[in-house]
Amino acid sequence: MAVTCFRIFNTNYADQDILASFTESSEQTSFPADNVLNQQRRSKVWRSNGYWVIDSTNRNIVFRETTGVDLTAILNTGTYTSTTSFMTELKRALDAAGSSTYTVTQDNLKFKFVSNGVGGGGIFEMYLTGTTVSGLIGMTSNKTGSLTHTMDVISVTQEEWLEFDLGISTNPKAFIMVDQRNEPFKVLGTVKLQGNLTGNFSSPTVDLTLTNDDEVFSYITDTGIHTTGLRYWRVKFEKTDMPTGYFQVGAIFLGDFLSPARGRAQFPLRQSYIDRSTTSFSEGGQSFTDIRQKTQSFSVEMRALQKEDVEEFDVFFNEFGIGKPFFVSMDTGEVWSTNKNRRIILCKFDSVPNYQLISPDNFSITFTLREEL
Repeated sequence: MAVTCFRIFNTNYADQDILASFTESSEQTSFPADNVLNQQRRSKVWRSNGYWVIDSTNRNIVFRETTGVDLTAILNTGTYTSTTSFMTELKRALDAAGSSTYTVTQDNLKFKFVSNGVGGGGIFEMYLTGTTVSGLIGMTSNKTGSLTHTMDVISVTQEEWLEFDLGISTNPKAFIMVDQRNEPFKVLGTVKLQGNLTGNFSSPTVDLTLTNDDEVFSYITDTGIHTTGLRYWRVKFEKTDMPTGYFQVGAIFLGDFLSPARGRAQFPLRQSYIDRSTTSFSEGGQSFTDIRQKTQSFSVEMRALQKEDVEEFDVFFNEFGIGKPFFVSMDTGEVWSTNKNRRIILCKFDSVPNYQLISPDNFSITFTLREEL
């Protein structure tokens, strides 16, 4: 097998036709998690909706309605897969423990608690001591002197994750995750790729921290992500104070790539920018531009391919044709770029590839790729 910096990713185990099952921590109704499995449009995205796990260690809020009298609101243990359902439970617990009526909302992504002040002595105070849910609601100091308390820091989720059950133990060689093109990645903080023999990820066999990048997250290896196959894989997002209020992902790849026995992509690599914006002019000569998305095209030539390489490429093209998108890494080894992630694209063939038999068992292939939006 030849080790090459140019790689075409062909087998995606994170595909709806292959996966045994797929689950998510949370999802917004208009941006369901299944969108990450649909590579036809990376602009069709998943957005998280808030994920909160309440157990015996983080279920209490200590507050007062009367000076010097502590009350404890106790949350029901369980998993809340939206911030709305979590806020509903916070209100229920406060109402049940006190005599006032409470509302819980978010103000600029910070939890906001409001009392109507009719219970006890007509006050509302919240205290850190004994409040075991403080970390989840963004509370870092005692709250007194008002019937309205906005927490100290943004808190939009406890964590988020996307989990893939491959059905059988599998050892993929590559992971790629992209958001919409032409926009910053709406994923910040620590992101992990995890793998395990079972669906219990409390202590995963594989626990890789991915490099945070503005455009692409990736992990690519020639030998396999782990030493052996694992059935369950997931992407874990650990940041809790996302300034957007959610995580967003456009497409995910978890799988393998073409492995030529001998051939390589050749220099020069021809790259063209595509800007579909249109400009019109008024009678007075003023220009008016309809701004549209930008993308790129790439002209690639691969030489010195052997017959088994061409046959493998035939299988690949028969599956994808010119209508189905796939990922390509232009410079996995960072030979000619400063960041390999910026050279990973989701693309389609812009035209049918052309073959040439140069000499016995010596082929070349040329093709043009167009990056998809």
